[in-house]
Amino acid sequence: AIFNATFGSDLNQLSAVNALYIDVSGNIYILDTGNNRVTKWAPGASTGILVAGGNGQGSSLRKLSNPYDLFVEPNTSYIWIVDYNNCRIVKWINTSTATLAAGAGCGTQASQFYYPTGLFVDTSDSNTLYVAD
Repeated sequence: AIFNATFGSDLNQLSAVNALYIDVSGNIYILDTGNNRVTKWAPGASTGILVAGGNGQGSSLRKLSNPYDLFVEPNTSYIWIVDYNNCRIVKWINTSTATLAAGAGCGTQASQFYYPTGLFVDTSDSNTLYVAD
Protein backbone atom coordinates (compact mmCIF):
# COMPACT_ATOMS: atom_id res chain seq x y z
CA ALA A 1 0.00 0.00 0.00
CA ILE A 2 1.14 3.53 -0.72
CA PHE A 3 -0.53 4.80 2.44
CA ASN A 4 -3.05 3.54 4.92
CA ALA A 5 -6.09 5.66 5.70
CA THR A 6 -9.11 4.62 7.72
CA PHE A 7 -12.73 5.76 7.31
CA GLY A 8 -13.54 9.16 8.79
CA SER A 9 -13.20 12.92 8.42
CA ASP A 10 -9.78 13.69 9.92
CA LEU A 11 -6.94 14.53 7.51
CA ASN A 12 -5.49 11.03 7.97
CA GLN A 13 -8.87 9.51 7.03
CA LEU A 14 -11.02 9.21 3.91
CA SER A 15 -14.69 8.71 3.12
CA ALA A 16 -16.05 7.73 -0.33
CA VAL A 17 -13.08 8.38 -2.62
CA ASN A 18 -14.33 9.14 -6.14
CA ALA A 19 -11.20 10.18 -8.07
CA LEU A 20 -7.46 10.66 -7.73
CA TYR A 21 -4.53 12.21 -9.56
CA ILE A 22 -0.80 11.54 -9.16
CA ASP A 23 1.60 14.33 -10.12
CA VAL A 24 5.19 13.98 -11.38
CA SER A 25 6.53 14.28 -7.81
CA GLY A 26 4.42 11.33 -6.66
CA ASN A 27 1.92 13.43 -4.69
CA ILE A 28 -1.55 11.89 -4.71
CA TYR A 29 -4.57 14.20 -4.93
CA ILE A 30 -7.65 12.43 -3.57
CA LEU A 31 -11.19 13.61 -4.25
CA ASP A 32 -13.02 12.59 -1.09
CA THR A 33 -16.70 12.86 -1.99
CA GLY A 34 -17.88 11.81 1.47
CA ASN A 35 -15.97 14.68 3.09
CA ASN A 36 -16.54 17.20 0.25
CA ARG A 37 -12.83 17.89 -0.14
CA VAL A 38 -9.57 17.21 -1.97
CA THR A 39 -6.51 16.22 0.02
CA LYS A 40 -2.92 15.99 -1.20
CA TRP A 41 -0.76 13.15 0.10
CA ALA A 42 3.02 13.43 -0.29
CA PRO A 43 4.95 10.20 -0.83
CA GLY A 44 5.19 8.36 2.48
CA ALA A 45 2.84 10.77 4.29
CA SER A 46 0.52 9.46 6.97
CA THR A 47 -1.73 12.54 6.78
CA GLY A 48 -3.16 14.43 3.84
CA ILE A 49 -3.07 18.19 3.35
CA LEU A 50 -6.35 19.95 2.60
CA VAL A 51 -6.08 21.62 -0.83
CA ALA A 52 -9.74 22.20 -1.81
CA GLY A 53 -13.12 22.13 -0.09
CA GLY A 54 -13.29 20.79 3.43
CA ASN A 55 -15.56 23.60 4.57
CA GLY A 56 -18.62 21.42 4.91
CA GLN A 57 -21.25 20.68 2.30
CA GLY A 58 -22.91 23.65 0.63
CA SER A 59 -23.30 25.89 -2.38
CA SER A 60 -20.97 28.82 -1.68
CA LEU A 61 -17.79 28.87 -3.79
CA ARG A 62 -15.62 27.58 -0.94
CA LYS A 63 -17.95 24.64 -0.31
CA LEU A 64 -18.60 21.53 -2.37
CA SER A 65 -21.61 19.27 -2.54
CA ASN A 66 -20.87 15.72 -3.66
CA PRO A 67 -17.75 16.47 -5.73
CA TYR A 68 -17.48 13.86 -8.45
CA ASP A 69 -14.27 14.26 -10.48
CA LEU A 70 -11.12 16.37 -10.58
CA PHE A 71 -8.36 17.53 -12.90
CA VAL A 72 -5.06 18.92 -11.61
CA GLU A 73 -3.16 21.24 -13.94
CA PRO A 74 0.37 19.82 -14.18
CA ASN A 75 2.20 23.18 -14.33
CA THR A 76 0.21 25.14 -11.75
CA SER A 77 -1.44 22.50 -9.51
CA TYR A 78 -4.75 24.37 -9.94
CA ILE A 79 -7.55 21.93 -9.19
CA TRP A 80 -10.69 21.77 -11.34
CA ILE A 81 -13.58 19.98 -9.60
CA VAL A 82 -16.92 18.67 -10.81
CA ASP A 83 -19.28 19.87 -8.07
CA TYR A 84 -22.11 17.43 -8.83
CA ASN A 85 -24.98 18.61 -6.61
CA ASN A 86 -24.26 22.27 -7.42
CA CYS A 87 -24.12 21.51 -11.18
CA ARG A 88 -20.92 23.46 -11.68
CA ILE A 89 -17.18 23.28 -12.28
CA VAL A 90 -15.07 25.04 -9.65
CA LYS A 91 -11.40 25.91 -10.12
CA TRP A 92 -9.32 26.08 -6.93
CA ILE A 93 -6.26 28.33 -7.15
CA ASN A 94 -5.22 27.58 -3.56
CA THR A 95 -6.85 26.36 -0.36
CA SER A 96 -8.80 29.57 0.18
CA THR A 97 -9.44 30.77 -3.39
CA ALA A 98 -12.02 29.12 -5.63
CA THR A 99 -13.58 30.52 -8.79
CA LEU A 100 -16.61 29.45 -10.77
CA ALA A 101 -15.25 28.00 -14.03
CA ALA A 102 -18.55 26.91 -15.57
CA GLY A 103 -22.19 26.25 -14.75
CA ALA A 104 -25.08 28.51 -13.84
CA GLY A 105 -27.05 26.14 -11.67
CA CYS A 106 -28.84 22.91 -12.52
CA GLY A 107 -30.94 22.84 -15.65
CA THR A 108 -31.04 22.32 -19.39
CA GLN A 109 -30.06 25.78 -20.65
CA ALA A 110 -26.76 26.21 -22.53
CA SER A 111 -25.09 27.81 -19.49
CA GLN A 112 -26.27 25.08 -17.08
CA PHE A 113 -25.30 21.50 -16.28
CA TYR A 114 -27.60 18.70 -15.26
CA TYR A 115 -25.48 16.90 -12.65
CA PRO A 116 -22.11 16.68 -14.43
CA THR A 117 -19.94 13.63 -13.75
CA GLY A 118 -16.57 14.18 -15.41
CA LEU A 119 -14.18 16.74 -16.84
CA PHE A 120 -10.94 17.21 -18.72
CA VAL A 121 -8.91 20.37 -19.21
CA ASP A 122 -6.79 20.53 -22.36
CA THR A 123 -3.81 22.50 -21.04
CA SER A 124 -2.19 22.46 -24.50
CA ASP A 125 -5.16 24.39 -25.93
CA SER A 126 -5.67 27.45 -23.69
CA ASN A 127 -7.29 25.35 -20.94
CA THR A 128 -10.24 24.24 -23.03
CA LEU A 129 -12.70 22.61 -20.62
CA TYR A 130 -14.59 19.44 -21.56
CA VAL A 131 -17.43 18.31 -19.28
CA ALA A 132 -19.38 15.03 -19.18
CA ASP A 133 -22.90 16.18 -18.43
